[in-house]
Amino acid sequence: MPVSLTFSASERIIGWNYLESRGLKPNQNFVVFTIRDSSYLRQQYPSSDFSYHDYRDSSLESYYRAMLELADSGVLVFRVGATVEKGVALNHPNIIDYATNGDRTEFLDLFLGAHCMFCVSQGTGYDGIPKIFRRPIVFVNVAPVGYLHPELGNSYAIFKNYRYSSSGKYLTHSEISQLGAAYYLISEQYERAGIELVENTEEDIAASCAYAFAQLTQASHKTNELDATLKKSFWSLFNSREEQTSDGLNRPHGRPSIDINPSFLAKYKHWAA
Repeated sequence: MPVSLTFSASERIIGWNYLESRGLKPNQNFVVFTIRDSSYLRQQYPSSDFSYHDYRDSSLESYYRAMLELADSGVLVFRVGATVEKGVALNHPNIIDYATNGDRTEFLDLFLGAHCMFCVSQGTGYDGIPKIFRRPIVFVNVAPVGYLHPELGNSYAIFKNYRYSSSGKYLTHSEISQLGAAYYLISEQYERAGIELVENTEEDIAASCAYAFAQLTQASHKTNELDATLKKSFWSLFNSREEQTSDGLNRPHGRPSIDINPSFLAKYKHWAA
């Protein structure tokens, strides 16, 4: 589907001049990271309690390895966010903490999301921008898994793992579906079911970013039989789910376009079981 929004000539000049001022060179790629924490909702709605969504947060530090690997490879990395709990504690010329350095504007939010090589996100408000402009998104720490959007082509995803609090055992994809946990939207639901969500490790996040980078820059891609089998099993389970969402409507799932990093499925085989 073609992009329906465009920037004027003067807006493009402003946007590219900013990127150049931050060190972007001709033909150099840049990516954006939007990392969810609770600060935005606390600041925007101080009288409301949104702690029931805290399960969607993740540790900023767990993204450092991915940022550094991309930066070391020559990619310019922007951390974005209107309000964030803390700054990025990395000193690298290719890593720009745009969320805290005073650069941020509404216009630049749009321009960065519209022109990035890809956006790394957990499924937050900001990633609506790259979606609108058909930019690839690398989803990490996705939860709940049932609200993944499989129709997003040219994008990638890995998930928070579901684990029983008492035994430490990971739930299989089938067990998550049987319990209805694929659509749990508030922290209390996980607590009542004795389930805790486990964040992706820094290795998982870095591997997912590296996989996306390779897929987007290499002309040909090889898929081995095991990778294909794991992906097929995952999507078969995902699409066969019969539970209902909180609004009482079955979520339709068409032919999946989003890609799951095969190394993630190979490491956490319970997602294909």
